[in-house]
Amino acid sequence: MTVTVRFVTGVPDPIAWAERAVRRAHGQGMRLWVVGSPPDLLALERRLCVNEPLGFVPFAGAGAASAVRRRSALQLLDAREPLPSSPAGTRLLNLAAEVPGQAGLFDEVFDCASTDPEALAQARQRFRAYQAQGMAVVHTTSRAAGARADSP
Repeated sequence: MTVTVRFVTGVPDPIAWAERAVRRAHGQGMRLWVVGSPPDLLALERRLCVNEPLGFVPFAGAGAASAVRRRSALQLLDAREPLPSSPAGTRLLNLAAEVPGQAGLFDEVFDCASTDPEALAQARQRFRAYQAQGMAVVHTTSRAAGARADSP
């Protein structure tokens, strides 16, 4: 089975984009793992806990115990660590600068690129890496840039 990568460019704020994606995934009952750098994961955690006080989203943070992780459909994972085995139906949202080593084992991958020149250069490398691994990359532009953006 070919893994589809939904690659969104022109995202003004990738953390806000990820927050919306996590909330949408939760609302749809999706299993979603978010991989990123510790500062990005901390920023996402804060947004998930603060932005919508009545819209609680249960998730396992990067430092959660394995018992908590086994029961959590939404997980935040440090990109520096190897990814644990993902249950069937799990989707990956990549906030990391590189493609996670096991991205091809997920049912679907979501990735985004901001408008920052350095981030765009890293995104181009990820885009090519996904293609080199045989994944089907579907490119869209952020709604902020005027088009539809696919995300969970």
